[in-house]
Amino acid sequence: MDLDAFLQSWKEWFERLFPLLILLGLYIFRQIRTYTRAKHLKEVAPLINGELVIRPFSAPRIQGNYMGMPYRISFYGAGRAAPGRMQIRIDSPGLFSATLTPRAQQKGLEEIFSRGKVVPTGEESFNHAVLVRAEGNADKAMLYLDNPLNRRAILALLESGFVSIRFFEKGVHLTKFGDFLGSGASAADRIVGDLELAYKLLG
Repeated sequence: MDLDAFLQSWKEWFERLFPLLILLGLYIFRQIRTYTRAKHLKEVAPLINGELVIRPFSAPRIQGNYMGMPYRISFYGAGRAAPGRMQIRIDSPGLFSATLTPRAQQKGLEEIFSRGKVVPTGEESFNHAVLVRAEGNADKAMLYLDNPLNRRAILALLESGFVSIRFFEKGVHLTKFGDFLGSGASAADRIVGDLELAYKLLG
């Protein structure tokens, strides 16, 4: 093979591989950036009896066991179309299926056509603040909401900035927007405090 043919062959291979190299470079950059931004979470994890887990193609998370129940907290950075957010999952079997959101964020037809049956409680101020939609049998949800301690725990979470509390048969899942991958003591305090509030949902 002469030099011209070798150079032409190398050029063709390079043109084929170049997009993959770009994607690989972007992926490595993103992983390094994620690790750097999530590094402070290593200091938070022991405070809530957990460990930091960073894996390819998944959001960094802290997972462990707190107050006798397993949990997982996933942290997502802000994107072009979505804000940063924290999602907390606590495993606790024997619950019910229902989604709770601040009523102020439900507007017009969006509220009418949301999934599930609207579950009212005997407390007017709670009904005014929280939209509860139960899927399937709503009896368990109504029994849970009949307890004023549970209602107070829900209101405390929504007032602290959580935008969704979803109960399902094996646990509870909560979402809160914010830059939790940002460094500093304030982020650590928020994470620990929010997890403590979330566990109050389960007694």
